[in-house]
Amino acid sequence: MLMPNKGDQLASHHHKYKMARVTVNIDIGGRLRRFANNLEFSNTMKEGIGAVKKEAELNFTQGGRIYGTWKPLAASTRKDRKRKGFSPNRPILVRTGKLKKGFVTKSGRKDAEMTNEVKYMATHQQGTRKVPQRQIMGISDKAAKAIAVLGANEISKQLRRAL
Repeated sequence: MLMPNKGDQLASHHHKYKMARVTVNIDIGGRLRRFANNLEFSNTMKEGIGAVKKEAELNFTQGGRIYGTWKPLAASTRKDRKRKGFSPNRPILVRTGKLKKGFVTKSGRKDAEMTNEVKYMATHQQGTRKVPQRQIMGISDKAAKAIAVLGANEISKQLRRAL
């Protein structure tokens, strides 16, 4: 049963015939704003950013297939790898593994982020005149849908608790 809430108004109007009219105004917008402000998404954010991180790490072994296949290495880069003692057959963007291991995530009640501060990360993520863009991280359609489902389930669970 909905009980009058702060902000809801009860009004009684008396008429000359001793009849009374009672009006109840329900401010559903206010209730929804309060509910929304109190939503807690810590688990959803942690799980969601974890899935995004797994995709980014998987992207290395799949040669960028998650966000679009990466352009193959130039012959000069393959020769440079071999000259420096790295296998020319290793996946693109993997020499030492530093870039792949450089992802750091953090999450809060209503947001999450993933960063990679390896100095050459932005060069590959965005590309330059000399280096082709090879998108390493982002949010795929698959991950976005999974996060939306997690969020919807969390809202449903919290709404049931609130009622």
